[in-house]
Amino acid sequence: MPILRSRHLAEMLTLLLLHPDSEYTLSELAAKLSLPLSTVQREADRLVGSGLIRERRVGRARLVAADPESRYTRPLTELVSLAFGPQFVVGEEFGDLGAVAVGIYGSWAARHGPGAE
Repeated sequence: MPILRSRHLAEMLTLLLLHPDSEYTLSELAAKLSLPLSTVQREADRLVGSGLIRERRVGRARLVAADPESRYTRPLTELVSLAFGPQFVVGEEFGDLGAVAVGIYGSWAARHGPGAE
């Protein structure tokens, strides 16, 4: 989605906004999204600085979550849900089954399939 700075940012926002009651350490986010920890730290700094997510510290751990008080949360959740939501839902629903492949058809598949980027 061209309005977001990077695919990594979009993936982080999608995970956080689609799980508004969950907090994640930066290490958990990095593992869930298969991203380098340094990338997650940098993106988290940007998102916290812009007021899109909130953070709190517990000991040395830095926990981040969607900020329900932000005026951007509702519209941004809708936007990332439409653009990136199916990817996360499919991963969460079929990830533990050990499936080699899952077929997705329709407009979302056309936007995210081979040659779409």
